[in-house]
Amino acid sequence: MIASPFREINVRLYIHLLPHHAGRFNAAVHDHMNKLLMKYHEDLEGVVIAYSNVRLQQENGVILADNPHIHFYVSATLLVLCPIIGNKLVGQVDKIGVDHIGLLIYGTLNASIPRDSIGTNLECDGQQEYWYDINQPDYQIRVGSVLQFTVTRLQTSQDILSIEGSLATQEAEYSQQPITTDSTEPRRREKPSRTAATVEVEESNEWAVTADNGNGHSNNGNESSTPSHKAKKARLEQVESNGSDTPSSSSKKDKKKKDKHETPSKHAKGED
Repeated sequence: MIASPFREINVRLYIHLLPHHAGRFNAAVHDHMNKLLMKYHEDLEGVVIAYSNVRLQQENGVILADNPHIHFYVSATLLVLCPIIGNKLVGQVDKIGVDHIGLLIYGTLNASIPRDSIGTNLECDGQQEYWYDINQPDYQIRVGSVLQFTVTRLQTSQDILSIEGSLATQEAEYSQQPITTDSTEPRRREKPSRTAATVEVEESNEWAVTADNGNGHSNNGNESSTPSHKAKKARLEQVESNGSDTPSSSSKKDKKKKDKHETPSKHAKGED
């Protein structure tokens, strides 16, 4: 049985809305959620494909000191693609080259199979633009073909995840090292910049993760508009997993940070 690379992760977001979003909070929240899609997030260890079950966690937003933003906690369920080395994925061929085969994974992300991982029994017909089995010429890989391949390499650059795979599953000798970056130095955890598309997560290994069955997850944000204030951020916080009775504890550092940011001077009524 092939393990699913998809995971459902329940999260709690701390978002910041401008006063002009009053009266359309739902649309503004979905605008923020849309900025998480199709990007690799280190703390989630994957690419957010879709979200659902978006709920405001409080009736009233909070205004801090002279900051005009209205702060809200929002909960949501994220569908995250979390491939690991050795996973078997399915993709549709969208490009044929003499040195690689390009695929689109589940209609969402790109993957590549380099020449040395395609297999010794497959050759490329450069003129006809397809790969064929030298032992079974009728077997051909063309644009539109659906292939199952083994993940052999994962690399990230900013919020983009690159996936390499192999068709020669019996011959492939792939590294067991974790996801690497485009830097030659060891990856260090850096504090995210505070932009509207930033995802900040409390450091924890206790995310609520369950296997996904691939059904019923879609993006509910139909409206799309970009807030003008670039200082907005979405802060992902750990929430208790489905069926859990006891929420996870936070570190003293996180508690001090939370106390610092949750001292309101004014309250603003949030119209849903």
